[in-house]
Amino acid sequence: MYASVLPTVAPVFLIPALGLLISRVSGFDRRFVGALVMNVGAPALVFSSVLQAELAMSEILRMLAAGTTALALFAVAGAGVLRAMRLPLGGYLPSLMFPNTGNLGLAVVFLALGPTGLAFGVAFSTLVKVGHFTIGASLAGAGMSARSLYRMPLLHAFVAALALHALGVTPPEPLMRSISLVGDITIPLMLLSLGASLSGVRLHRLPRSSALAVARVAIGFGAGVAVATLFELGPVAAGTLIIQCTMPVAVFNYLFAERYDGPVEDIAGMIVLSTLLVFALLPALLAYVH
Repeated sequence: MYASVLPTVAPVFLIPALGLLISRVSGFDRRFVGALVMNVGAPALVFSSVLQAELAMSEILRMLAAGTTALALFAVAGAGVLRAMRLPLGGYLPSLMFPNTGNLGLAVVFLALGPTGLAFGVAFSTLVKVGHFTIGASLAGAGMSARSLYRMPLLHAFVAALALHALGVTPPEPLMRSISLVGDITIPLMLLSLGASLSGVRLHRLPRSSALAVARVAIGFGAGVAVATLFELGPVAAGTLIIQCTMPVAVFNYLFAERYDGPVEDIAGMIVLSTLLVFALLPALLAYVH
């Protein structure tokens, strides 16, 4: 099993490892790379992926509906886990609700399912980002503000691509090639940034962090399979949803916890341990969706 999926999963291991090495040896400017990805690379990737995938609008809308349902299941199941563990919802629920669909999820989806999977993946990832910066930020203590959506180039690019797709309008070929070329930098930079982010994380309270990390991955996989079945998604769409739902805790949860005095040590442990767990399970996960 491992040999058959090695060409797919190898970049997901090797590129973050390179990012971690760069961070340790010479330093990695995460702020610059993060801004480049969020403000330039990711919007270009989203725009070009949606317009080049040749998906029907109904397929994209079905993925958005399925993604919304999955997030709701994450919230309900996550709240149940936290109540059982007697932990506050505000500090921990965002980490169980919002997986790493960007830095890691899009790379896995693209390598496993190709451009069509990537188009479905960016739809779900955009939905997660919107939820993270509204509901997630509110739970973490920042309050919910529509202003954060106005400052999200990723959302603007997705809406613009959907509008052009619905109207049947295709931008000129030189423009699309340029946008696609800029978008191509995104996945490698996301993986490098993931590795660099993990290099600074320290593990504490391993039993609690381990339990929550397992909960994140288990809830994600279970919800992904259930929702894909409920919405009768096609093979590529279903595979994309299951992969994205099973991704580990997003690094942004650590940044929110750090900024708003959340349980920083527990969140850091959840990120590292859930990421390692997903890496270990990735061959089996890809075999399942195929």
